[in-house]
Amino acid sequence: MKFRFPYMTQTQLGKLFGTTSHKIGQWLKKIGLRDAEGKPTEKAHDGGFCTQAQSGQCGYHWTWHSEKTIAALRKAGYALVANPPQSLVNPAILNGPYSIRQSASAEFAIENADGSVSLWANNSMTAHVVIKILNALHKTGVIDRMSEKQRLLQSDLAPQAVIDRVVTPFE
Repeated sequence: MKFRFPYMTQTQLGKLFGTTSHKIGQWLKKIGLRDAEGKPTEKAHDGGFCTQAQSGQCGYHWTWHSEKTIAALRKAGYALVANPPQSLVNPAILNGPYSIRQSASAEFAIENADGSVSLWANNSMTAHVVIKILNALHKTGVIDRMSEKQRLLQSDLAPQAVIDRVVTPFE
């Protein structure tokens, strides 16, 4: 899954996990990235999980490194929503190996290696058949070849530092 922003607010993270910013804050405390007062811990700072961002004209708030924070929350057992907002992530590209996760609504999500969901099945038998087909095609490289154009369309044109030097913000 490719995130549109390198850092996200707890509200944005909440949209990816289907919960509130307050719940994300509680989860970050549980995994040791926030202290009892809600501030990033030494572990969060040392691990590059957070940074300060401007908030209004005279304040700041903490934002969280998208890839690192989401990976840590997923490792702790929290699941991303099936169809995350396109304002926060690029559309999922098939990338294996694949696995199955049953949703709360009794459907079965076919998960890519990065945790994103590209396909849904309405029953377990169909999900397992699709997984076998996808994993077989993944092992032979067929899916990678078929998804190459989509990956190219979603790739960065240049490193962000180069883009920042070339693109002048409007004032």
